[in-house]
Amino acid sequence: MVQRILHTVKGNRFYSLEITTSPEGEHFHLLELRKSKGELHLVREQTFKNLDEIPGQTKKHIPIFLILNTNEVLLKSVAKTGQ
Repeated sequence: MVQRILHTVKGNRFYSLEITTSPEGEHFHLLELRKSKGELHLVREQTFKNLDEIPGQTKKHIPIFLILNTNEVLLKSVAKTGQ
């Protein structure tokens, strides 16, 4: 799945922004990744408590993949059917 996504996006740098919640509040985890020889390498990792801090840490021309991992995300189990 990751390979399919990476083939649709131009460039070799990516950001991943994961938004999580805990009893202390929201947290924003930012990863900067570099694609090299078909593999992703971690360039930088930062955690923020305020979303407004992130634009100063990212470059506009690098795409950001958003991950929502909060208590408001709905989950649904699907039974596997025969292929």
